[in-house]
Amino acid sequence: MFARLLHGSIKKKLAILFLMAALPAILIIVIAGLDNHRRAVSDAERQLQTFSRHMAETQTQITLATKALLEGLAMLPEVRQGDVEACNRLFANLLKINPDYAALHLVNPHGNLVASGSARKPANFAHTRHFREAVATKAFATGEYLLGVTLHVPVFTFGYPVLNDRNEIAGVLLTSIRLDSYGELFRHTPFPDSSFVGVCDRNGLRLFRYPENSAMILGDPIKQKVFEHAMSGPSEGLLQEESTDGVERIVAFQKLSLTADSPPYMYFFVGAPSTMFYADAKSGMLRDFVILFLTIGLTMLSGWFLGGRTVGMRLEELAGAAKRIGEGDLSVRVTPAPEITEVDVLAQAFNNMAESLTQDIARRTRAEKALAESEFRFRKLFEQIPSIAVQGYGMDGRTRYWNQASQNLYGYSASEAIGVKLTDLIIPPEIRGYVEADMRSMAETKIPIPASELTLMRKDGSRVLVFSSHAIVTNAGGEAELFCVDVDLTSRKEAEEALLRLKEAAEAANQAKSEFLANMSHEIRTPINGVMGMLQLLETTTLDAEQTRYVHMAAEAANRLTRLLTDILDLSRVEAGKMEVRKAAFQIRDIIDSVAGLFAVTARNKGVALECSLDPTMPATLIGDEMRVRQVLFNLVGNALKFTDRGTVGMEITTLPPRTDDDIRVRFQVTDTGIGIPEDRLSAIFEPFRQVENSYTRNYQGAGLGLSIVHRLVGLMDGEISIESTPGTGTTVHVVLPFKMDRENSAQIVEPAAIKTGAGFRVLLVEDDPSNRIPTQKLLEKAGHEVTLAENGRQALELLAENDFDCILMDIQMPVMSGVEATRIIRGSDTLGPKKDIPIIALTAYAMDKERDAFLAAGMNAYVAKPATLEDMTRAMRDALGVGTSDDKAFVQDPRTTFDLP
Repeated sequence: MFARLLHGSIKKKLAILFLMAALPAILIIVIAGLDNHRRAVSDAERQLQTFSRHMAETQTQITLATKALLEGLAMLPEVRQGDVEACNRLFANLLKINPDYAALHLVNPHGNLVASGSARKPANFAHTRHFREAVATKAFATGEYLLGVTLHVPVFTFGYPVLNDRNEIAGVLLTSIRLDSYGELFRHTPFPDSSFVGVCDRNGLRLFRYPENSAMILGDPIKQKVFEHAMSGPSEGLLQEESTDGVERIVAFQKLSLTADSPPYMYFFVGAPSTMFYADAKSGMLRDFVILFLTIGLTMLSGWFLGGRTVGMRLEELAGAAKRIGEGDLSVRVTPAPEITEVDVLAQAFNNMAESLTQDIARRTRAEKALAESEFRFRKLFEQIPSIAVQGYGMDGRTRYWNQASQNLYGYSASEAIGVKLTDLIIPPEIRGYVEADMRSMAETKIPIPASELTLMRKDGSRVLVFSSHAIVTNAGGEAELFCVDVDLTSRKEAEEALLRLKEAAEAANQAKSEFLANMSHEIRTPINGVMGMLQLLETTTLDAEQTRYVHMAAEAANRLTRLLTDILDLSRVEAGKMEVRKAAFQIRDIIDSVAGLFAVTARNKGVALECSLDPTMPATLIGDEMRVRQVLFNLVGNALKFTDRGTVGMEITTLPPRTDDDIRVRFQVTDTGIGIPEDRLSAIFEPFRQVENSYTRNYQGAGLGLSIVHRLVGLMDGEISIESTPGTGTTVHVVLPFKMDRENSAQIVEPAAIKTGAGFRVLLVEDDPSNRIPTQKLLEKAGHEVTLAENGRQALELLAENDFDCILMDIQMPVMSGVEATRIIRGSDTLGPKKDIPIIALTAYAMDKERDAFLAAGMNAYVAKPATLEDMTRAMRDALGVGTSDDKAFVQDPRTTFDLP
């Protein structure tokens, strides 16, 4: 068949020969046409994906830069301290050099605006997602579509918590980026008409669309089918979908997440009409087929009419040009051959094909240039942040990026740092091995090490403490790079050290104050105890009227001095936080009886009626701090009597509705008909050393500490206090205190206590100071007790071994052997038998709570602080011996005595 085809004229043979010679070129045209069609579609899709990926990488860089910026700002002292002026200036400067940021705010934990780079009006951000997530997670948080609170333009928001030294939320840094900045990237990209770029948040709400479309409103949901496809698909992909405006497009999408495991917070979409891409591909393929058929026809004609050398030379020229194009030389062109139409057409087709390839390469080059310009902008942003050092490294540890802040912090210029390994630059020798191991681990896992405080090395060898954060980012070439963001912590550490020194100085001063107060208490109480004891003894003797008045005046002065000393110590304990509330069961009747018994003589001497009433439904036993309740009531009733010259002073105790089943609230109401308190003095009445009278002609003595102590004690017991007063009419003080119910004795109702008499005690009094020993002995003997004296702990042990006693009143500070040492010997004795359990009562001038606890821990049963009255000692002995009023001789206070201290 082939042989028969070759039979005929030379023209036919030449035509067949030319046709066979042209077959490779024809095949090239066919393959090139099909490849151009495939490439046109593939390039269109790749271009869309490349652009969407570029936008996603740009946004990722913006997010990382924003995180680094907020993280650095959160460590600055002025931000942590909430310095409004400094923060306003700092934020304003940052917004000037970073116009892509719409706003930069500092808000408090409630979302209220504290400082801002732009806003000056009050605003609240508590409802915003980025604020809530930053507070909830204590970490960098992204937001969602938002119409700016201060600028009223569409923005996308970020938040970062500001933590105090206790890792608590002190505030939140909020910033936002303008969404309209994305339009600049798309505006200069050569896409066909009806193309678009869009951004939506995690909820599918439209954040940005370019070009704008009145039918597609920012903040509205994007097409549900498109969003579901992107949300359920991989991190990037393509889909073909008819958009809301009725145009069928190829759409490329990208997902953005803060971490590989976290859900996307933003989606990017880039779409172009599919008909335009396919039309170009079909047009190119049709053009190539037209050229193919023309080439075949021209070849046949050339073979038919032409032959010889001219055609062969042209074909060789075309073959050589095609080879050079295949080798990458896109500048090659063939010379037209107008004298041979077919060859000329073939040459033009070849040149058109080469020109088309050149344009494709040019478009790709422009896209790469746009990407490089975007990267340059963000590098410029890092260069403009003076306080945050940013470095970029390859996964081999060699430096690729070094901003100006890094140069300022470490001393190396960019030219010195670029290309040098991280470990040879800023890593101290002692930790280089660890850093090299971390670099190998990050290169393998692509997981950055956690942010932490590090001590790094400057160029001059000095050390600098920084807070270093790390991120691994994949560049446009698909290569992983490590970025380190360092913030200098030198000033913060200096501030922390200064605060620590101040704290230590304050603690030392507080300790010195406590020691001084303890010593002052002991040294003052000891002589006062002797004075008061002698005055009590003197009151029991026969005195004329003038002598009685002198003794009473001396006793009142001693009482005032003792009250002042006690008030100062109590105030000091409360202010130092060392006063504790001791909860135990007590009888409420004992409280009212002690108030009535203590102040009955004072009221009678002033001619004032003292009335005390108790709610009959009150449980007999409550659980609380009986001593502190007494102290509050003694101060209030004592104050009322002091400022009342006629009329009545009343104390009423009633119950209030409880807050829980186990609680009971008790109201103590103290009312007087005294001078009252002016309204302008009520606000300061609870302050220390403040009195209603501040003139030189004061009618009432006192240091002004009583109500201050009452106020603080009530607060310590979780209670409430209030005052109502009318000058010239009187004053009413309300105190409400919570107590626990004593379930075992809850059925008991208060009943009046009966007082009976009995025999005295055999008392061993251990006291080294004669001024205290003699009056104490005499008072006890006059009360019916049998008293034996010892001057130190050693004598007390000897007397106890030889005699039987009911109890011991033991001083603490004595020569030869102290009271604490003697108590420990007694409690640990193997020879005293049952006597080692004898009740021992501390009778001492040491009046601090910690000292009282130490005495009880040494084995003592009770504690009485000097100066002590006979009633104090009798009550302590009775309690220590477990003897009720029915078994012990009741102490009846001499109506003439002025010793009425609690």
